Amino acid sequence: MASPPESNSAFEVQVTDLDVEGVACIALTEANLNHFSIQAIDPDVRQIIAIKAGESYRDLIIDISKVEIVDSSGVGLFVSLHNMAGQLGVKLHVCGADPKVARIMRIMQLHRVIPFHASMEAAMKACKPTEEV
Repeated sequence: MASPPESNSAFEVQVTDLDVEGVACIALTEANLNHFSIQAIDPDVRQIIAIKAGESYRDLIIDISKVEIVDSSGVGLFVSLHNMAGQLGVKLHVCGADPKVARIMRIMQLHRVIPFHASMEAAMKACKPTEEV
């Protein structure tokens, strides 16, 4: 497993290889995804996506269960990461949104572009190869 990039910011990006082959998870621990936190998070998450794509991962789950607030910059981050991952052949999933964050995502209709799952278990189930489902 590739190590996540080093960061000096007040957030942490945790990368975990899951039990399902070809699936990894990025857990965002920053409670507020706004313009300022996005500037710190974005390069690290992009680097992780590129590393995992190079390791032939097919699915990447972003766990946002610790995220409490998402502004327009946060929504833009998810769209941008989704586009990047797709270009690299990785399907991006998001899980664990709290009700306020999920509501914002629905209003912005982000759920029509990126698969959102209520829990990590649901996301992992969605990532399993068809023959295992």
